[in-house]
Amino acid sequence: MTHETQFEPPPVADAAAQPRAKIFRFRLRTLLIGLALVSVLLAVGTTWLRNIQRASACRTNLARLGVALLNYELNHGSYPPAWTTDAQGRPETSWRELVAPYANEIGAYDPRLPWDAPENQAAARAMTRRLTCADDTSTGATSYVAVVADGFAFQGSRASTIRDIQDGTSNTILLIEIADSGIPWHEPRDLTWQEFVDRYTRRSLGGHANGFHALMCDGSVRHVRYGEDPAFIRKMFTAGGVELIDVNRASSYKAP
Repeated sequence: MTHETQFEPPPVADAAAQPRAKIFRFRLRTLLIGLALVSVLLAVGTTWLRNIQRASACRTNLARLGVALLNYELNHGSYPPAWTTDAQGRPETSWRELVAPYANEIGAYDPRLPWDAPENQAAARAMTRRLTCADDTSTGATSYVAVVADGFAFQGSRASTIRDIQDGTSNTILLIEIADSGIPWHEPRDLTWQEFVDRYTRRSLGGHANGFHALMCDGSVRHVRYGEDPAFIRKMFTAGGVELIDVNRASSYKAP
């Protein structure tokens, strides 16, 4: 007797289920790609917003110093000198300490002691924490300096008056921001013109994109772009050159 084996064909998948599976996989991939793009956009947006907030904080600090400098000028008839000198002609007190009371920053600094006395160093660190650029990662150094040279708004121990700013107070730089200055707040030292040029050409002044913030002699704050001819930037510092320049060529009131 022979036994016949019953042949059963394999089950056939539902024809309608295959397109549904493809559609599901397509939608899942689309969703995952969308989520990845949203994550990237959120990260970029958060970084952009954080940079704008930090730039705004620095502009506020400079504007605050601008008010203090203008109040000093009203009371003394001139801007402060970059530094005062002792009986031997050595730099003694920085402009930063001279204007501190006009910025409501009356700290523990004792002018009777050397600026680098331990008691004054503690006061300098406290001042730096309260008035510093958010993108300046240095410790204990000021973020705001003058560029000192003959014919500039700051000329060493010689104080300039409003009348000396013949190029216009809105066209002349008074202070700049700088990252990693290496200059303690109370030290009577700022940048020379050559030091500024070296940092400017290396694009290493401020901690912000494409340039640095500058306080003008009228108290306004501008963002000065990198990449300009230093000879033109010098004209933005000179106070009495009687130079007709368009400061908008290298700077703007807008944040970077």
